[in-house]
Amino acid sequence: MQTHDRIIIRNSFKRSAKRDEKFSLHRHTIDNLCLKYSAGRFGFSIQKKIYLSVGSQVDGDF
Repeated sequence: MQTHDRIIIRNSFKRSAKRDEKFSLHRHTIDNLCLKYSAGRFGFSIQKKIYLSVGSQVDGDF
């Protein structure tokens, strides 16, 4: 593998990590807004609680 190829791969991992971090921030913001304006009835965290309550397992960091 050439040095140039390694640099491209490394940079793509950095961009991917930044994108994941940004998505996580937006996901939490959206969840908080949904919880706030629905009196705690809607949001990603509520969906997660329901999902777990029926015996499913989480396979990501949601």
